[in-house]
Amino acid sequence: MLVEPRTMTARRVVRTGAGAMLLSLAGLAQDAPAPPPPPAAPAMAFAPLQCFALQVVVDQACFVDDVVALRRLFPPVPGAEPPEVDLARHAVLVVPAKLPEGRQLQWHRAALHDGEWRVELRLEPAPAAAAAPQVKDQPVLGAMFVVPRVAEPVRVHVPIAEGLPPPLLAMPDVAAGAVTKVLAMRELDLAPARPATVRCERATTPAEWRRLRESLGAAGAALPDDYADFAHQCVVLLVPPSARTFPRAGLGVASEEDVDVVTLLQGFPSGRALPERSPAFLLTLPRRSHQLAIVLSTNFGPAPDRSKTAATFEPLR
Repeated sequence: MLVEPRTMTARRVVRTGAGAMLLSLAGLAQDAPAPPPPPAAPAMAFAPLQCFALQVVVDQACFVDDVVALRRLFPPVPGAEPPEVDLARHAVLVVPAKLPEGRQLQWHRAALHDGEWRVELRLEPAPAAAAAPQVKDQPVLGAMFVVPRVAEPVRVHVPIAEGLPPPLLAMPDVAAGAVTKVLAMRELDLAPARPATVRCERATTPAEWRRLRESLGAAGAALPDDYADFAHQCVVLLVPPSARTFPRAGLGVASEEDVDVVTLLQGFPSGRALPERSPAFLLTLPRRSHQLAIVLSTNFGPAPDRSKTAATFEPLR
């Protein structure tokens, strides 16, 4: 078969043009600047969300991640509750120190080095007015810092520390321990409602939590959907009957025959006229493979405590 010269020429031109185009593109690729590297992932900030004065005796630096233990670190202040701290997401770093007069410990900085967080504190002039819930006429014996939970251990350097190097503190496990931990406690005001009987319920899923929250009406309207991590936690609602009680409620935890026991104590006056209160308490607890008993204890003046189990719940996994 004969082929015309023009056709052959056209095919050679096409091949030559394509080759030239490829060479040109290769040259452009060599001359183009290298793409910028991807941005580095931001480092996690390890910094305090809240700071409080330490006014009780503590032997050494430690982490506290339980509401019951945290409340013991605050001296009773008439008419005031200890601050609310969400220990489901945070822990409290407690640092005792012998402070010079007129000075207080302040957070300076924290850096991740060799697999541990190294925290540096510094001395600063103490403010003239004591910040609540600090007791005005009681000495300051250190500081407490509410910090995020981290996987790495923490070492705290205090500028006036003497003796051995500071110990390496491990963040405690939320669900570990012989007794359960109360990770958060929130008090709501149900007034003008006046509950006449004890109510105690538990939410273990987001759907159960939404139903429980809606049942509280206006008192629960501002509570978020992600109030707790229900994959690892649960929320217990305890509503005592309306009564004339002191504003500060006590809290205790114990273990009895593999049953986690959480006790809420209400104090009633003896010979004092107090306004009637209608509180509701939300307790955030870790999911544990133990039965859970919620106990309501009442204390009328010098009379012995009267305790009653409000509810018992099955173990969670």
